[in-house]
Amino acid sequence: MIEAENKILRSTDQYPDDPDLWHAYGICMIAFGQYYGDPDYHESAIEKLQYGLSLDRTHAEIWHALATAHAEVANLTDDLDLIERSIRFFTRAMDLKPACPSLVFDAANAYLQSFELRDNFKDLDQAIIHYESLLQNQKEALLNHPEWLFKYATALEWLGNYTDEDNHYIRALDLYFHVLLLDPETLKIHFHIALCLRHLGESSGEAEYFRRALHHFRFALRQDEEDEEVWLEWGLASILLAHYSLDQETMHQCYTDAEQKITRAGQLGNLNAYYNLAGLYSIMSRFDEAIELLRKAQKADSLPTIEEMAEDEWLDNLRQTELFTQFLSSLETKHGHGSSEF
Repeated sequence: MIEAENKILRSTDQYPDDPDLWHAYGICMIAFGQYYGDPDYHESAIEKLQYGLSLDRTHAEIWHALATAHAEVANLTDDLDLIERSIRFFTRAMDLKPACPSLVFDAANAYLQSFELRDNFKDLDQAIIHYESLLQNQKEALLNHPEWLFKYATALEWLGNYTDEDNHYIRALDLYFHVLLLDPETLKIHFHIALCLRHLGESSGEAEYFRRALHHFRFALRQDEEDEEVWLEWGLASILLAHYSLDQETMHQCYTDAEQKITRAGQLGNLNAYYNLAGLYSIMSRFDEAIELLRKAQKADSLPTIEEMAEDEWLDNLRQTELFTQFLSSLETKHGHGSSEF
């Protein structure tokens, strides 16, 4: 990358009015930004690309790169304005070059990124429209780009979370398994398969879905043994499996496994582990430990609202105790009577 930058610098000095060179300069800065995870490089890329556009406003590749640079900064900073600008630039690029598959894919990713930041269903809908356009028009290319299928499956999984409809999880699972065949090393592929299976288990009440989910959580950890999210979600799936187990021995083993997994997630820094482990201890009638974990969750600012805690079935046992009444009273005193936010 350093060699490329040096060559581009010499070229732009010699031919400062060539927009293709400024496009190349921007791409080089984006590569540095991705390598170092530093938004300053992307800001530099934006500066170079904007100069290139001042030379040629119809240069589709520069609009594409400019949109990408904004999306990269938004990803590092969670800046909503930047992702909105990114989408506008992708739209401009597609107006100039509508038949470019990689451009359509990147635009879909920007809409999905915007949805994850803003929780706006229209953004998710637009992402899916763009992914499906690729699926319909680039079927052969998809075999060489399993990441396109993976992102589309991720969008469908989000759609399932948003609508609570099983068919979206089933479609996502089908795509994830296609990706697994094409590229078994795809990052977090087993984790996403496990989450879809767990959701199907919750909606159907069939324990087999949870067992299959645990199998894929195990494979997910082989990709990254210190992924706190995998440890946490694996523990939650074990609790759910326990609820559908018919014998006490299996139920007890599931709870033991869940305690180990969620504790490990907490050790790796997952703050949500406090509250979820408190829920498990409530189920197991270990009330003193449950309250202590709720206090830790409060201190870590990871408690849900009072309304959510009141509806959480896993806290049913704990809510019957004086310990919980005192804890709730202390929260209301600290944050104002009747307050539902922490």
